[in-house]
Amino acid sequence: MDDLPLGLTPEGLIVLSSASAALIAVAALWIGLIQRDPMAAKARELAERRLKLKEAATSGRAKGQKENAVGFMRDVVSRLNLLRSKHAEGMSRKLARAGWRSNDAMVAYLFAKATLPICAAAIMAIYLLA
Repeated sequence: MDDLPLGLTPEGLIVLSSASAALIAVAALWIGLIQRDPMAAKARELAERRLKLKEAATSGRAKGQKENAVGFMRDVVSRLNLLRSKHAEGMSRKLARAGWRSNDAMVAYLFAKATLPICAAAIMAIYLLA
């Protein structure tokens, strides 16, 4: 009897262990029956991702670089008068159906269509002459 901690009697130890078992059982039942919202964590992650994307989109450096590239492409396309063709109007509708609705998308498409054959021919000539 002298070996029990904190001066507990055997009856007190039994009461303490049964009370702790009852508390653990109530806690387990509470955790099992509580209703959790699984979408709350997903919504929080989505909001964080949206905030990161918004910060990346509004950062000045990346936007300035994009404007410079599109500006160069727009200069080339306007010098070649590619935006005024009938083909450009049809492609504008096709690009809009594909989800590319901005005017920059049309400029990028026309620039690629005009310059890629020239670039491919230059690469092929370098390859054949080397």
